[in-house]
Amino acid sequence: MEFNFTNLKSIRIDKYLIEILKDQQIQLTRSKISDLIKKKGIFVNGKLITKSGYLLKGNGIIKISDLFLDQEDNQNLNKWYNSELIDIIFETDDYIVINKPSNLSVYPGSGSRDDTLVNILISLRSDLANIETKRPGIVHRIDKNTSGVLIIAKNDNFANYLQKQFKERKIYKEYLAITNGNLPSKKGIIDAPIGRNVNNRKLMTVTNKNSKYAITEYEVIKRFTNYDYLKLILKTGRTHQIRVHLKFLNTPILNDFDYGRKIKSNNIYGQFLHAYKICFYDYESNKKCYTAKLPSYFRKQLDILKRNKNGEN
Repeated sequence: MEFNFTNLKSIRIDKYLIEILKDQQIQLTRSKISDLIKKKGIFVNGKLITKSGYLLKGNGIIKISDLFLDQEDNQNLNKWYNSELIDIIFETDDYIVINKPSNLSVYPGSGSRDDTLVNILISLRSDLANIETKRPGIVHRIDKNTSGVLIIAKNDNFANYLQKQFKERKIYKEYLAITNGNLPSKKGIIDAPIGRNVNNRKLMTVTNKNSKYAITEYEVIKRFTNYDYLKLILKTGRTHQIRVHLKFLNTPILNDFDYGRKIKSNNIYGQFLHAYKICFYDYESNKKCYTAKLPSYFRKQLDILKRNKNGEN
């Protein structure tokens, strides 16, 4: 079980957990927290916590091992955690539009089997398309460390209808990103084929061998010295497309662990890439568009760039 904390000045970990859970009517007492720490069941940003007086500061993730929780506590915490993660933007009888947080895989895969969006959906909802499969309601995906808007189908007919629109490239997808480096121009089209990286099969690369054509449009919203804040529109939907294309231009997405230059701050969030807007058509051919607000850490990074006056123009 994981809990994000942001912008904390200084607070004991036991006090913080008690206060944040009290509002959810979950009684995780100080003695229970102390017991969890003794059993080596609490971590902060991957570090084992050995004292109840450990001070939380800044941003990070608290992880509580389910193995050491009582069954009732485990169920209550899971219920609260799952409901907090599902930020529903809009819902109809046919679909749900959500704002997925960063650091959450869409469906189970290698390295991500339990803490995924699919597991959360299954625990909360039964009215999803293809509920008996491993990917109920899922008609498209975004990367684990990319935040933003996703459509979840609530019945098989609408799932098929959406998948047809994706196949025919009728879905509009717009992203926001911060790059490490400045793009060659303020507007442009990246037309470069993408295929598997022969040196690392988990990654993609721009290549002419065993590849598929890929097109990304971009427009710089705000330019800083060595950083760009930009809008990107996907014309195709290749794996890691935006991340690979921006690396190809030598302007990788800020904090991209796989394709870019890592930074020390905000590492827990992954790359600064956010699926901001999606448009599709309902059964009556009405165009439906939804947007997902930027995460707080993304907005803070923009504020930092603005305050530093990094050659803004």
